[in-house]
Amino acid sequence: MQCELKKITEWNNLLKTTQELLTKTNLTFDHDKITIRDMDETHTAFIHISISKNLFTNYKIFSTTELGIDVANLYKILKNLKPPTCLKLHYSEDKSDGLSILVYKDDTCKKRNYTLPLFSINSFNTEIKDLPISVSMTMESRKFYDLCTHLLLFDDSCTVHIDILKKQLKFSSYGDIGNVDIEYDEKDKHVELDFIKKDITRFKQSFSLEKWKQFSQAYTLSDTVCLSFSKDSPLLVEYKLNDDLGFCRFYLAPKVDDSDF
Repeated sequence: MQCELKKITEWNNLLKTTQELLTKTNLTFDHDKITIRDMDETHTAFIHISISKNLFTNYKIFSTTELGIDVANLYKILKNLKPPTCLKLHYSEDKSDGLSILVYKDDTCKKRNYTLPLFSINSFNTEIKDLPISVSMTMESRKFYDLCTHLLLFDDSCTVHIDILKKQLKFSSYGDIGNVDIEYDEKDKHVELDFIKKDITRFKQSFSLEKWKQFSQAYTLSDTVCLSFSKDSPLLVEYKLNDDLGFCRFYLAPKVDDSDF
């Protein structure tokens, strides 16, 4: 396996997003993409990341390869690299000392070689079936980050009230310093609401804002984010990577059972 890329910023943003939720995980290298599928340590969030081979200037995979890596350590090595730094990843089963990382610049002879040890990791590498989405909300990814930051001022959990008849979403957070309710409807120019299932009129769900804040760190990957809610199902937070380079999906279980209101 050999991969070479010059889009070091995009790669590091992906690593930063991943290490917010996963310390160690498996990277699966296929002929057309790299994927991560795993549960976070609390077993409440599932992460599915797909990275197109088009991110790389050179991408050679001779057979599907799964490598267990410490994402946090890999990010520590690479986080300060900036363009025009280039990066080359190499792994060979014949020389399985670890993942070889070559860092260099085209205009200099200076090179740095790293070897990252590999781990045997039992990750939750499963496919998630399509959710029966009731409503989806698309907004600028930076605004989702700001929304999470503001809600966290009051409490570490958020209740989402969904009213399909009124075509309205309300985010509520209640704490010792007070309460906050933030409402969105179809007239809001900053969001795009799509009410899909008409047979369910109203429901509410509560989620961990700490997890939302970790998800929202992915605003560097995409200009927009889509939140999809469905009764009796996890929340789906999806970022489609800029330039059609893949996607980053987070699934989060509600804190409590849904109930009508």
